[in-house]
Order: sequence, then structure tokens, then C-alpha cells
Amino acid sequence: MSKKLTDDEKKQIYDEIHRFLAEELEIPTEKIKPDSRVIDDLGGDSLMFLELVDEFKKKYDVVIEMRVIGQYFQSHPVHTVAQIAQAVCDIVEGGDALVGNPPQPAQP
Repeated sequence: MSKKLTDDEKKQIYDEIHRFLAEELEIPTEKIKPDSRVIDDLGGDSLMFLELVDEFKKKYDVVIEMRVIGQYFQSHPVHTVAQIAQAVCDIVEGGDALVGNPPQPAQP
């Protein structure tokens, strides 16, 4: 099931990610910018991405397999705070339809 997010909801998602990173990394919020690289600039790690996605999946009641999220991140790498926010919005809006289904093997 997918959901179309409003601009206000997208801003709320960004703001929640911003607060999450500030708390988790113990960094003042004013030091976290949309183009801040979470790992390189802020000292975060890739597990934070999964934790954030999991929180928003629960909040927006999104049904999506980890396999699909993994496929999404392979084709849409995220590094900055803004990219994380966009990825979360894409996941909430797309659900399991986020990436195309892999081709099925041909039947003999």
C-alpha cells in the first residue's frame, strides 16, 4: 500500500531525521545541513539509515520487505541528510512497489 505525502509531511520527515541525527550523534542541530554527509561529515554509520527507515515504516504503516529497501539503496545511494529524507519519502510513498519486481525465470 502506498501513500502520497504532502509537502508538510515531507518537511516533518526531514525535521524528524534532523532531530534524530542531532540526538544520536550528539551534534547541535545548527551543524546539520541538508548537504551534510552523515558518515563523512557527522560521524554516523549506515545502521542509522536502517533505523530511520524502520521508524518511518512503523509511523506510516508501510509494508515493505528489507530486500526491496536494499534494492532501492543499491540504485539510489544515500549520503547526505537531504538524500536520507528523500529516500524515506520514496519508501513511504512506494512501499513494496518502490522497485520493479525482478524478472521471473522463463518457463520451459
